[in-house]
Amino acid sequence: MNPKILEINNKAFSLLELTIVVIIATVVLTYAVPTVYRSYLVKAGTKTALEVEDIELAAKSYYLHKGSWPSSINTAPGTSNPMGISLPVGIH
Repeated sequence: MNPKILEINNKAFSLLELTIVVIIATVVLTYAVPTVYRSYLVKAGTKTALEVEDIELAAKSYYLHKGSWPSSINTAPGTSNPMGISLPVGIH
């Protein structure tokens, strides 16, 4: 064989090698992305549940101190309400 031909072939990947790498990457990502996304959803759900528990605890504390439920987040001492969210009256 001509040495120049072998030298040229050794400098680049063949189409078959690139295709195999793309297939392997696709298989790995097919399993990795849903797993990571599921993990993200679980963490986001846990964080949201903890925040809801904090709001419920604050409302119950308000009820114990004032004898009535807060009509909105603005009425609870030490809180700010930049989004204008109101708690429903009669939280249990």
